[in-house]
Amino acid sequence: MKAFTQLFLANLREFARDRMALFWTIAFPVVFILIFGLIFGRENAFSADLGLVIEDNGAAAQQLAQTFKSVEIFKISEGSRRDELAALREGKHDAVLVIPAGVSDAIGRDATAPIELHYDPSRNSAQIVVSVVEQVLQDAAQRIKPHPEVFTLNRITVQAKQLRGIDYLIPGILAMSILNLALFATAQPIISLRSQGVLRRLGATPLPRPTLLAAYIAIRVLIALIQTSIIVGVGIALFGLTMAGDWLVFGGVLLLGTLAFIAIAFLIAAIARSEESGAALLSALQLPMLFLSGIFFPVEAMPGFLHPVADALPLTYLADALRQVMISATPYHSMLVNSLVLLGWLVVSSALAIRFFKWE
Repeated sequence: MKAFTQLFLANLREFARDRMALFWTIAFPVVFILIFGLIFGRENAFSADLGLVIEDNGAAAQQLAQTFKSVEIFKISEGSRRDELAALREGKHDAVLVIPAGVSDAIGRDATAPIELHYDPSRNSAQIVVSVVEQVLQDAAQRIKPHPEVFTLNRITVQAKQLRGIDYLIPGILAMSILNLALFATAQPIISLRSQGVLRRLGATPLPRPTLLAAYIAIRVLIALIQTSIIVGVGIALFGLTMAGDWLVFGGVLLLGTLAFIAIAFLIAAIARSEESGAALLSALQLPMLFLSGIFFPVEAMPGFLHPVADALPLTYLADALRQVMISATPYHSMLVNSLVLLGWLVVSSALAIRFFKWE
């Protein structure tokens, strides 16, 4: 029993000294719970941006418009049909409600008045908005006439097809694979090679250092292409994924994102001075990107105070760009913004990595 006790205590001390083991077995589950608790566990009041188009000047139509304006969960933006629908396509609205001309006249004739609801089914809030609009119309109908056929709601989607959960998930998994390639197949090996003195010996060979780095980067780009082929191939073969955008644009986004994250990986390797500090830094970067970049669920689903954090993470822009080109998802940022931000990360990270990188 004494031997068992001594071995038990020795193993306990060894485990306690291993900071990474402590983090992944004790701290990580707590962090995991806290992050998802903040996102899904809070009693946040739901709100939605609703574009309102009033094309009827009659009393009944104006009364209906005031009813929607009084709904607390709706943030109303009133304007023309063209402007409000353009805002919907750009991702600025959750839905657009159109009260067309002739609604007041139809109600006066005891006819059914058509109301249009334009929405994007890929948005997290779409079904909630549709349900609330239906309920508001029913309540308004009861106040006007004692029968439910006063209004008919014409639902018009801004996408050609209904997106499935797997359609949203595959571009996110692709973005995550590029992140992991940068952190664990690029930064971590460089830190390990430098700690073991291998980089110093390679740097002392006649082979030019830029050639060594170019070869290192090229193999990572090849790995990214291979894993992309596997992920997209599985999506097409097993889940019927179809590329909504241009394959050349997709390739450009993929290459830009891969190079940007490889540059970030070299910057991490330049900053980290030991394998232990490198592992801690990689974990600190990976966690917020995994859970706050919108790769598993929309950024809009997170509490508002977390949106600035998501906007500061490069993976947010890569995942958003991939979804736009792969499945024509509603943009969180425009493709131009996504491209410029990724290019900025590539240029700045490369410059800083060159400035601070050491071979020993």
